[in-house]
Amino acid sequence: QRTHTINNFDRNGDDPHVDIFDSQGVFKLYSEEINLISPAEERLSYVLGAFVQRTESVIEDVKNNGFNVTGEAGDLGGLVQGSAFPYLGLATPYKKREDEYSAFVDLKYELTSQWIAELGVRYSKYKLTNHTDIVIGDGLSLPTIPFFQGAQRLDENDVDAKLSLTY
Repeated sequence: QRTHTINNFDRNGDDPHVDIFDSQGVFKLYSEEINLISPAEERLSYVLGAFVQRTESVIEDVKNNGFNVTGEAGDLGGLVQGSAFPYLGLATPYKKREDEYSAFVDLKYELTSQWIAELGVRYSKYKLTNHTDIVIGDGLSLPTIPFFQGAQRLDENDVDAKLSLTY
């Protein structure tokens, strides 16, 4: 899946439009799941599977109309006087990538015609990288004052299990 979105709107609903939020981004999603399923009508049934997904998000910087807010008089303590220049934006593109992987098995055993035992185990791995550089300005020129800059990373693993007896 690939999505390109543009979100431009006039926040104060007035003319001239002096309180505007603009954003634009490209978001890509890749995913696949593969399952091996046991034949039907057996006392022991199973599902073995694997899942992979990647999400990539990019929002361009303020110079490329990726993310900016243009304010009206009174915003930022009166510094912005309804100018055509944004007072908040991204100095560099916002980039985020998420990777997810998992493998799983689910076993069901029919003990009797009324009782079923089930055991399931799933291993998951999740990785995230994110870079953000938000800047602010005075409304007289493109924003350049650092507000928040940083990279975020997360790498985690998890094992989940299920055990049930159904009547």
